[in-house]
Amino acid sequence: MSARRTKPKDRRTELPDYWMRITTPEDVRAPERKGEDDFFKPDYRHWDLFSQWPSMDKSIEAVEQNLNYPIRGAIRSRIADYSEQRPFKVFDLGCGGGVSLKALKDEFGGKIRTVGLVLERTPGEAYAGVDRLIVGDVNEVTPHERYDLIYSVIGATSYTNLKTTAVGKIVSWLRPGGTAVLHMGRAKDVNEEILDEMKTQLRQNGIPEDKWDVQERKGYSFLYFKKPQRKLPG
Repeated sequence: MSARRTKPKDRRTELPDYWMRITTPEDVRAPERKGEDDFFKPDYRHWDLFSQWPSMDKSIEAVEQNLNYPIRGAIRSRIADYSEQRPFKVFDLGCGGGVSLKALKDEFGGKIRTVGLVLERTPGEAYAGVDRLIVGDVNEVTPHERYDLIYSVIGATSYTNLKTTAVGKIVSWLRPGGTAVLHMGRAKDVNEEILDEMKTQLRQNGIPEDKWDVQERKGYSFLYFKKPQRKLPG
């Protein structure tokens, strides 16, 4: 007599709700978020155009304090593994005038490559210390390179309403072993639904739960995650 066949157990039911697959793009799934992005984006472009972002001239010390993350220390601890032929790549999402990137460039020189993102380029702004300036929205640009450290302070990730989409893109921009340190905006805007979606996005992109952290400080939300190193076969 043959063994009785049983229906395979659906392991998805054993996972937390936020691990369920996101099968529809965020702008389609939540058109109200896309609508808010489209409504406010002209204002944000204006702020970049006329240097009116609150983070426009933030020093590297202020950025580290705001993000509660030792950017310079993190670079310093890893920079011995890099060279001018393979520099440590840093991407500032919402770099303002490039002040914090210039400080990093002054300290580490050719051992790092600095890239900044702005919605609009400010006329006459030198962007000193920025090796490459990318103009555009975080959810629309394609950098065509991978980074060891991506950070954003009061910029691209804090003001977009399509935060899940942004997180997914940022994961794809990180090199294995790379780290993202992101100011996600007001904590009340990162509600439970959006938080669960971001966690899902990380999980689906290979970021295990012990590699990311969400913190709330002074009414704002912050997301930290690290992309795991690839494991060699055998």
